[in-house]
Amino acid sequence: MDHKDIIYKKNDEDIVYRVIENETLLVPIRHNAHKMEYMYSLNEVGAYIWNLIDGRTEMGAIIKNVISEFEVDPLQAQKDVSDFIEQLESIRAIRRVK
Repeated sequence: MDHKDIIYKKNDEDIVYRVIENETLLVPIRHNAHKMEYMYSLNEVGAYIWNLIDGRTEMGAIIKNVISEFEVDPLQAQKDVSDFIEQLESIRAIRRVK
């Protein structure tokens, strides 16, 4: 199934993010906000993808950007980006807008 035209938006009502000393952290502000183990630290690729999620950029463009920026195999990039998006959805950090 091709999901390249899907667009996601950050879920600002449930998650805040901060960059502290070059580390991107996602912190829930509604669900499990009282539990520190529910803070999420993104690696370099995850932070790059996070910054591309803007409510306008389609998944296909995000995948192309990851391929170009990190010089990865297109199939691997598609799988990795899709897996990461699913993880972000599962913690309510993003939501689908298209």
